[in-house]
Amino acid sequence: MPVSMTVLAEDQSAVLREILVGLDELARRRATPAAGWTIADQASHLAHLDAAAVQSAVEPDAFRAALEQIEARAAWAAIAWSVTPTPVGACCSRAEDQDG
Repeated sequence: MPVSMTVLAEDQSAVLREILVGLDELARRRATPAAGWTIADQASHLAHLDAAAVQSAVEPDAFRAALEQIEARAAWAAIAWSVTPTPVGACCSRAEDQDG
């Protein structure tokens, strides 16, 4: 039976919301083991990644277009800072790319 990425992400987000709902503002600003990150930072990061994962599965063309925009901004930033950008997808490869 196929799995709905949207439902899966909503389920994961619901669990995170249950954890976070009881935290006041001071608790959400508490540091985490990740240097420089607060609980709110990490929750926001997870929410963004959930949304990106769903988009990549259900709207692959829109996801690819978003990646291209990110890579274009990274290239402009690299020019401004005189560094070589690493393409967003360079750290991850799709299974079909590995097949041959």
